[in-house]
Amino acid sequence: MRKDLLPIVILTPIIIIGFFILYFQQLHTDVLYFLYWTERVVDGARLYVDIKDINTPITFYFNYPIILVAKFLGLSVELTFKVFVVNLLFGIIFLCKKILSYSALSSKNMIYILLVLLLVFTLSGWDFGQREYLFSLLATPFVMVRIIYVVQKNFKLPIWPSLLSGLLAACGVGFKPYFVLPLLVLEIYIFLVKRNIRTFFRKECLSLVFSIIFQIAVILWFLPGYLENFLIGLQNYPYYVTQGHLFLRFETLLLIVSVVIFFYEYKKGISGQTSRILFLLILASWVAGIIQTKGFPQHYLPLRFVSLFYFSSAIYRSLGSRIRNDTTITKDFLTSLLLSLMLLTFWIQETKALNPPLSVSSTEYKLLVSLTKEKAENQKIALISTSFYPVVLFVHDANVGWATRNTNFWLVPGFYKNVDSREKPFPYHNLPK
Repeated sequence: MRKDLLPIVILTPIIIIGFFILYFQQLHTDVLYFLYWTERVVDGARLYVDIKDINTPITFYFNYPIILVAKFLGLSVELTFKVFVVNLLFGIIFLCKKILSYSALSSKNMIYILLVLLLVFTLSGWDFGQREYLFSLLATPFVMVRIIYVVQKNFKLPIWPSLLSGLLAACGVGFKPYFVLPLLVLEIYIFLVKRNIRTFFRKECLSLVFSIIFQIAVILWFLPGYLENFLIGLQNYPYYVTQGHLFLRFETLLLIVSVVIFFYEYKKGISGQTSRILFLLILASWVAGIIQTKGFPQHYLPLRFVSLFYFSSAIYRSLGSRIRNDTTITKDFLTSLLLSLMLLTFWIQETKALNPPLSVSSTEYKLLVSLTKEKAENQKIALISTSFYPVVLFVHDANVGWATRNTNFWLVPGFYKNVDSREKPFPYHNLPK
C-alpha cells in the first residue's frame, strides 16, 4: 500500500463508525429543549410573547423545517433532526470541495482535508447539533475561503460560493453574538498580512456583513420582543452559577499543546499562514468560551474543532516528512502526542454521547416518566428546576404538555438576588396559574 494513502484508509472506517454511533446516541438536552419550543411555535405559539426566552430567533427557526418534516412524515423529532444536520454536513463538505477546487492543493490533499472535516463533525459526541456545532459547521466554508485568499496569490472564486460562504457564516453567528469573535480576529489578522483595506470588500466579507445586518433588521422589525427578553436575561445571567471550571478543564490542555506546537513550528521556520490562522482561531475560540463565564463543555466546542484540525494538519505534515526521511526524535514525539490527544478527545466525546447525563435509559428518567404518566397523563406540567431536561423526549414519553410560557428557571437566582420586579417591562414574574 502507498504510504501517502494510509491516512485516508484509516480515517474512512472511523467516520463510518461515527455515523453508526450518531444514529443511536441521545441528543443533547439543549438541542431537545430548542426542538420542543420550536414545536410549540409551529403549533401557533408566538416566540418571545407566549414563549419567553433570551436565545436568538435563528436558534428556533433553524428547527422549524425539521418539525414540519417530522410531523408530515410521522417521524420522531430526534431522528429528523439528526438526518437534517447530517445532510447539512454533507452540503457543507460539497461546498468546501468546490472551494478547494479553485486552490492550488493536490487532489490527495483536498481529500484528506475533507475527510478530516467529516471526521471532526461526525465524532462530535453529545454536542452534535448544538449551536456551537452549527456555528463551526456553517462558518467552515468562509474560513476556508479566507485562508486560501491569504496563502494563494490571485485567488479567484466564482460569485455563488463566495456569497454562500458569507451567508452561511452569518447564519452561524446568528446563533450567538459571541461567535463573531473568532471571525473578527481572523479578519484583523488578514488585514495585517495584506495591509489593504480592500480585503474587507471581497464578496464573501460583504455577504457576511450584509447578512448579519439583515438578521438584526428582521429581529428589530418582526420580533421586537426578543430585545426585551434578551435585556431581562442579561441582568440575570451573571447570577446563574454552574459547576463548570473556566480554566481547569480538558480544553486548556488542548490550548497548551497548541501553543507548544505553534512555537516549535515557528522556531523551525515551518509555521505557514494556515497554521498561524488556525492557532489564532484556537485562541479566539478559547476567549469566546471564557467570556461566557459558565464553563459548559459546548462553549469550548469550536476550540476543540479547530484544535483537532490543527493537530491533524501537523500530523499530516509530519507523516510527509517521515516519507521523505526528514524526521527527528522531537518531531516524532510531538506527532505521537498529537495523535494521542486526538484519539483521547474523540474517546471522551463519544463516551459521553453513549452515556449522557439525564439519559432516557437511566432508572431515574424511567421512574420520572412512570410517575408523571400515573399522575398527569394528558395534562400540562412544569419541571421546576434550573437544569435542562430532555423535554422533547419527556413530554412524548410521558404524554404530557408544558404548563408555563417560561422555558426554564435558570433566571430565578438572578430574580432573587438582583432584579427589581417593579421595573417595567418585567414579564417573567407573571407565571400562569
